[in-house]
Amino acid sequence: MACKVKRSDLEWGLDLDGLPEAECFVHKETGLVVVGNTDFPVEEQMAAHQGEWIECPRNNELDLGKRLYIDFAKQYLPEQLEHVWQIFKKKGAYRRARYFFEDQGLLEQFYAYEAQRRKEAMQEWACDNGFELIDE
Repeated sequence: MACKVKRSDLEWGLDLDGLPEAECFVHKETGLVVVGNTDFPVEEQMAAHQGEWIECPRNNELDLGKRLYIDFAKQYLPEQLEHVWQIFKKKGAYRRARYFFEDQGLLEQFYAYEAQRRKEAMQEWACDNGFELIDE
């Protein structure tokens, strides 16, 4: 039987991805998610619970980084795909890509696409690691 993990807890860990020194782990037996950084180390939280811990995935490991933006452009702006590739050759690409999608009238559609892809990627990661995501 798969260990249950709250979807919202895993999402919280993914939301912190990119912050300096942010860490996120899931307890293999209890499904407890711990998040920390240099000011609030995860080691203290993890020490209170014996057993095996697995590191939460990073957005880029779930193809939710650059790949997500490129895939969106392929599907919704195929004629602008080269422009989106060019955006990712410079600093601030994610922000500039969202501005570009907004200029094209597709920002809300991008956010819906991103949410669906994120949900699917988290589900796949959870299954691959013996977890069942639950909404609570």
